[in-house]
Amino acid sequence: MTREHPATYIGEQFPAVGNGNGSANDFAVISFRAEEITNKWRAGYYRLDSDLTKINEAILALSR
Repeated sequence: MTREHPATYIGEQFPAVGNGNGSANDFAVISFRAEEITNKWRAGYYRLDSDLTKINEAILALSR
């Protein structure tokens, strides 16, 4: 998912929303629990800066 939808690690705590540092573009926040981590993903929250429709399509494709 990272090639099409770059993910930025934003920490172990859910990020504050509306602090004025964000952009007007679409984004999504996903989280990984400790039992879900891999060599590529660590536990915590990631921001995906991408079109929400495209993110949804990518997630639906993974569930098939």
